[in-house]
Amino acid sequence: MIHRVKTEDGVELQGMLYTPQKKVDCVVLHCHGMAGNFYENRFVNVVGVKLVAEGIAFCAMNNRGHDFIADFLVEKSGKIECKRIGQVYERIEDSVKDIVAWINYLKNQGYNKVILMGHSLGAVKAVLYAKKYQDTLSGLVLASPPDMLGLAKAENDFNQKMEEAKELVLAGKDDELLNGRVFDNYPISAGTFLNFFSEGSEADVFPIKVGRKSEQLSKVKLPMFVIFGEKDNCFEYDPKGITAFFKKNTPTAKMAVIPRANHVYLGEEHAFAQEVCGFVKIV
Repeated sequence: MIHRVKTEDGVELQGMLYTPQKKVDCVVLHCHGMAGNFYENRFVNVVGVKLVAEGIAFCAMNNRGHDFIADFLVEKSGKIECKRIGQVYERIEDSVKDIVAWINYLKNQGYNKVILMGHSLGAVKAVLYAKKYQDTLSGLVLASPPDMLGLAKAENDFNQKMEEAKELVLAGKDDELLNGRVFDNYPISAGTFLNFFSEGSEADVFPIKVGRKSEQLSKVKLPMFVIFGEKDNCFEYDPKGITAFFKKNTPTAKMAVIPRANHVYLGEEHAFAQEVCGFVKIV
């Protein structure tokens, strides 16, 4: 069934809640990646069905960065307006508000034990939430965690896009789209580009390529599970590089590599679900 929540700034979000027949107090909350949504990736449903079979609830949420461009209902002072956000216009720090709304909703539903799972950019957002509110969580699952800044800087026109973004923002045109796209395919506004890819951005949670210590990740002391595909087609670095980074930053984290799996575990959804379920059951 579709569930709806409202964030502290009035944004309405949708999600799907999978529930066992018997009342349980444990739930896994899933946060999708860049321009994704709560239903797109096949592994989402496979994980939900697997967890329910093990007596664990599962909630797949939308955040305000879902799809390239999306219209949201926003309620302010009793009035409902429409606001256009989506990945093109989002600000990374607002993702914390989205997760707060879902955690509060689930707690009010009687789920006292919450494990937060983030996929791709959702893993970045999960860490940003966890470093501030880890007392509300029992564990953290980071699936296909990306080096956002490292990947953006590897593009040949990164400096050109950065200069264009700065000029547009200085001219008060934060919402104007850049001529170039990020990661080959993603349109992005000037304001969002600066928000995500400036030095010191909150999105720089996993500096895997340079091997630098992650100050944000080091603040999270929760039980943690890092999982990624052997054949991830979105990264230039390999599983060995990811493993070395997390061993340095989170030496107690459990890690797993899914053989043959790509960034979204296509064709290997059941192996992914098995690993996630195994972690959740021991947290």
